[in-house]
Amino acid sequence: MSRSLDDSFIERVLRDKDLQKLSSVLNVDLEELRHMNDLCLLNYDYAREILIKNDWKNLTGGLSMLEERNRFYTYPEIKAAICAEYGETPKLVNAIISTHQNKQMYFCSECGKRMLPQKRKLGIDVCETCQMKKIDI
Repeated sequence: MSRSLDDSFIERVLRDKDLQKLSSVLNVDLEELRHMNDLCLLNYDYAREILIKNDWKNLTGGLSMLEERNRFYTYPEIKAAICAEYGETPKLVNAIISTHQNKQMYFCSECGKRMLPQKRKLGIDVCETCQMKKIDI
């Protein structure tokens, strides 16, 4: 059974509530985010990851163990609340909050295509396609 284009479009647009949170986290004007969201210019997965990490940090204080003052909620309860809020699976939420490194996105300096972080760490700032175009045959 194939999905229609409209169904996939709706899934990839952030809710207004998410845009408001993202606006405060990124310190970007809300109207600009709404406009970019309407044009589908926002990276949905990356934005959701930022929101989940931010909510986790705010609810747990970024600590590996809850302090006495936060004993109202346990980690599983907080994870379940985040899963319910964003409609994500517990496995995905665990993967997002367990990554301690700050994921960055890297892009080719010539064509703008997204690159793997491993290539960028090697000091390569162009994608394989652009690199192949430079070879004279």
